[in-house]
Amino acid sequence: MHKAKLDVIHVHFFFPTILLAVIYKCLRNRRVKIIVTFHGSDIYHYSNPNKLYRYCVKFIDHAIFVSQDLKKRFYKSEIDSSIFSAGILSDFAVKKTAEKEFDFIFVGTLDENKGAKRLIELCEKLKDSYKFLVVGKGPYQAYFSESTHSNIAYIPHLDSTELASYYQKSLWGLSLSHKESFGLVISEAMACGTPVIATNTDGSRAQIDSMENGFLIAQSEELVKSIREVVHNTSDTDYQALSNKAAARAKKENVNIIAQNIFALYRKIAIYNES
Repeated sequence: MHKAKLDVIHVHFFFPTILLAVIYKCLRNRRVKIIVTFHGSDIYHYSNPNKLYRYCVKFIDHAIFVSQDLKKRFYKSEIDSSIFSAGILSDFAVKKTAEKEFDFIFVGTLDENKGAKRLIELCEKLKDSYKFLVVGKGPYQAYFSESTHSNIAYIPHLDSTELASYYQKSLWGLSLSHKESFGLVISEAMACGTPVIATNTDGSRAQIDSMENGFLIAQSEELVKSIREVVHNTSDTDYQALSNKAAARAKKENVNIIAQNIFALYRKIAIYNES
């Protein structure tokens, strides 16, 4: 029986985590291969990287970017790389018919970057027309947890099975981020057959073909108007087509598929001994 030995360090979130991998390689095992997954802010916050950041890049044997557009933002264009998201659980991979209880579902950290202030504006301006389900915690959670508006339902946390059920009970997913390298909640909603209306980011462009499996809207002050128009102009027939195509697109982000691809990458890069 042949056994293959893999000697690899997989670093998630490049800087400064990479320093530990570099120290290990230099002091303990020169043969170890270093794979890095760039998730977003480890590139967004280093558009003009310092000398230490650039030095550590020299130790990368292979880079993984969670979206193609995130890779384009990396300062070094010539680098051995792949594009893989973190992957979504199989709990979200089953599209079921469910009675719609909510017009919109928002899932994520309730902070500035994820668009919590935008969400508050939407809830206020659409309070007489649409019902929102908000799932998450963060600096702006008090608005939702203390709200007396009948159009807002707030849940701090759901497990994956419960969350899948609520995606299926919602007509539209919302992603309102200012910056987003991928956005797994987009794929989660889509896998459940819930089309997503998303602000235009690296991550939303990677997943949504506007008017095909969801909608991309501009990063502008006319957010409420844009969302109103999407909902108003989407017929039942169009919506069903969006739902079907959204579920089909999300299948490629299943975590089992991602894991197989990453293990194949390990074998390709890191096998150095067989016995």
